Amino acid sequence: MSWTEKQQKLVIVATRLAGWNILQRYMVMKHCGCPIDRETGHPSTKHERNTNQQFAMFMSYAEPVARDRGKPLHPPRGHASWEAVVRDDAHRLRERAHRIMLEAIERVPSKYDGGMEQYVVRHVYKCDQSESGAGFLEYEPENFSQCDAPTLVRCIECMRAFVGREFESRGIKPQSFEIPRKARERARRAS
Repeated sequence: MSWTEKQQKLVIVATRLAGWNILQRYMVMKHCGCPIDRETGHPSTKHERNTNQQFAMFMSYAEPVARDRGKPLHPPRGHASWEAVVRDDAHRLRERAHRIMLEAIERVPSKYDGGMEQYVVRHVYKCDQSESGAGFLEYEPENFSQCDAPTLVRCIECMRAFVGREFESRGIKPQSFEIPRKARERARRAS
């Protein structure tokens, strides 16, 4: 799914209202998980794999900056702000991350324990900092409840791959997530 033409225009308008330059827009889009265009090496508003969730995250970052500059962004219908939309998403993402973690601990207790949450959050945070150096979070989160929505998305993807490889190698069919294709392939090659 790609962003609609209206969403693409809203990202450009939000960028302008927030006073960001194009590099700042790329940095925020990358933090929101927007895919990188192979030709340009930067995120693109026209990329076919941009999602509505990434769009809402981008708008939630631009909204307070634009508001501080006296140029408010209009929130979507049924929500007080773009931040409220992302807060709702973050709550759902947090629950999903917990379900995956609990299933891993329950089904492979010899490998996973309660420290898994802290390990995954720390791993994702450190990868984010080394890749972008953006420092969107003012502190290093220690658990899912301290993560913003984009970090939670990456925690879920990390667990799907990490736990998915283990489940695939043991012949366990997960109930709370789908094992990514590449994780299946790696597990098969390793066995």
